[in-house]
Amino acid sequence: MNFDWWERVDCSGWDVLTDETQSSEDAVWLRDPNRIRWLYKAAGVQDDGRRDGEDWAELIATMVSAVLGVPCAEVRLCCGPRGEGSISRTVIPKRYDIREGLIWVPDQLGLEEYRPRRSGESVKRPGHSLEKIRDSLRGVSKPPGAEHLAGLDGYDTFAGYLCLDALIANRDRHEQNWAVLEPALAGDEPTMLAPSFDHGSGLGYNLTDDARRAKAADPGALERFAVKGTAHRFEHSKDTKPITLVAAAAHGLSLATPTAQAYWRDRVMELDLSDVCAAVMDAACDALSDPARTMATKLLDMNLRRLRDELDHRI
Repeated sequence: MNFDWWERVDCSGWDVLTDETQSSEDAVWLRDPNRIRWLYKAAGVQDDGRRDGEDWAELIATMVSAVLGVPCAEVRLCCGPRGEGSISRTVIPKRYDIREGLIWVPDQLGLEEYRPRRSGESVKRPGHSLEKIRDSLRGVSKPPGAEHLAGLDGYDTFAGYLCLDALIANRDRHEQNWAVLEPALAGDEPTMLAPSFDHGSGLGYNLTDDARRAKAADPGALERFAVKGTAHRFEHSKDTKPITLVAAAAHGLSLATPTAQAYWRDRVMELDLSDVCAAVMDAACDALSDPARTMATKLLDMNLRRLRDELDHRI
């Protein structure tokens, strides 16, 4: 992608197609002058008027995914019809349909009931487990354009998504935040995992600057914050705390093929985030305050260390 990462695209005049009905956020589909579809999300605003940072968090996640090698939707900062935010290019190729995990998992495994959001039961998010996701993705290929993932299949690639989540503190990998691409017509085209998308809920995007400043100044406080990053969107008992994101990444990778285990472990162990962190610290982005950029880069470094330690122990 040949552009300034931090330049905001003016998409305020693009065609508005439809609201994103599956999103809880203020999101709409737009069409650019080249007739490409982009999902636009306006930056969230708290009740006290404080602006959240989903847009810059989404962009930083894209930068991390690029160096990690995770197939990811193209993201840009923007000024849109409802103000500043981000746009994410559609991951659906021509002649393909998309099926979110919410539909894909129960259809493939013949689950009678899939109730990821019902509370008051002994199991939270029933059916959305890494084991069931792996089983549902048997025979599914890696995402389009992921030629660098030689020898990896759909679930092998999904395991890389979990590593990305652990690095950026993304707790929002729920059953509608990953998907499968199916050919619209019968033929020789493969069924593929969709590139990763929707990473705005990470890197302390919704904290106050005072909280960010305090955590960045105290490694112990930052680590306590990092450890609170749990994989609560996956199946777990209501009586036990969900595992951490780094533990989920290691467990998810243990379910992948030996080729994938070796690939993602090597990628994490060799990963150099210095260019990403430098770009964040130097970013010309008014929405990204000094405390936000400092905490985000320190959190990336800490989560990389934590993920390496977990993979050393498990993989």
